[in-house]
Amino acid sequence: MFRTQCAGWAGERRGFTLVELLVALTMLTFILSGVYGVFESASRSIRTAEEQGELTQTARVILSDLRRDLGSVYPMRVTVAEEDLASSDLPEGGAVTFAGEDNEDEEGRPRDNLRFTTVVADASRSGAADVAEVIYLIDVDELTPERGLIRRRNDHPGLAVDAEQQIRTEEVSPLATSFNVRYWAGDRLSASEEESTADGWVELWSDPALLPAAVEVELGLTPDRPNAPEHRYRMVVALPLRSVRPDPRPAAQREETAREGEGAGDESGGSDTASGEQLPGGLADVLPGRPGGGDASP
Repeated sequence: MFRTQCAGWAGERRGFTLVELLVALTMLTFILSGVYGVFESASRSIRTAEEQGELTQTARVILSDLRRDLGSVYPMRVTVAEEDLASSDLPEGGAVTFAGEDNEDEEGRPRDNLRFTTVVADASRSGAADVAEVIYLIDVDELTPERGLIRRRNDHPGLAVDAEQQIRTEEVSPLATSFNVRYWAGDRLSASEEESTADGWVELWSDPALLPAAVEVELGLTPDRPNAPEHRYRMVVALPLRSVRPDPRPAAQREETAREGEGAGDESGGSDTASGEQLPGGLADVLPGRPGGGDASP
């Protein structure tokens, strides 16, 4: 009888079966997978937010510097080298003060060139000339060390100088993959109907003596990782100076146009203060120094 009781107790102390172990392991796997998925999703969201924040800050710095250059634009005739004229849309004769080329790559991304003369912000502290020729473009040349958006600066515009010594190249951002510039000419459009768009903007600027009333810049930045999407940032800048030549209209007509422009500006809240020209619809809301102005989100 004692042996029978011991045998019964031994039978009750059996372990887990194989099926029970498999079920437990499967449930544990699902639980750990869920926890890892939540952790990975949170980490991805944090990385995306940090990446977008860095891109936005980079774009803000780039557009701020470009806004400063455009805001200090100075109409001045500059002689362009013949080799540059041969491979560009610049006007014949080689004398330009403001020029914008409309380019794109094989994939259709805009890669425009913007060339103008501007006043250096602090010439006394930097030791540079007070007027410089500036060129913004996307560098795709594999033989150069710079990548992305670059800024070339010539401290002696209009003079025949050694390009290697006088023209300085600065890498603005290697993350820049597109650079699109459009121009608003106001009531003195110099572009043909084929060049202008439905909203009055033009894709290129080739008038050697007249500056646009406003410039729209759209910058595309792509993170340095595979299959990363491009983020685009936009701004509009009104140019304070327009022409390198005197206005041929009589003084009375110029004063009348200025008074009409001021009246229209008081009613609508936006006009080109330098020339009195009415700005296009919605442009006054995004110009610097006006309510609602600033850089747009991607």
